[in-house]
Amino acid sequence: MPGRSPLAIVLADPSGQLSGLHAAARHYPIALREKVVTSTLWEASFYIDIARKAVGRENTAYVAGCLFRAITLCAHGSTPPRGSG
Repeated sequence: MPGRSPLAIVLADPSGQLSGLHAAARHYPIALREKVVTSTLWEASFYIDIARKAVGRENTAYVAGCLFRAITLCAHGSTPPRGSG
């Protein structure tokens, strides 16, 4: 997952390519972070809204899927990579 590469630890990189990409991904501009947070939290809110509609139909699998996606989006939007501005 490219968004998580700055958090990773490079264990082996004989060619040096991964280390270069890892270093480049450390810079996380403030404007990008704000956009990611805004868009992911909006999408999470959307999934919660559509989950509410499925509750009335007692479609628990659909509700669980929507809530799982919403929680994943919140986690992604609230944890900018290390070294962010």
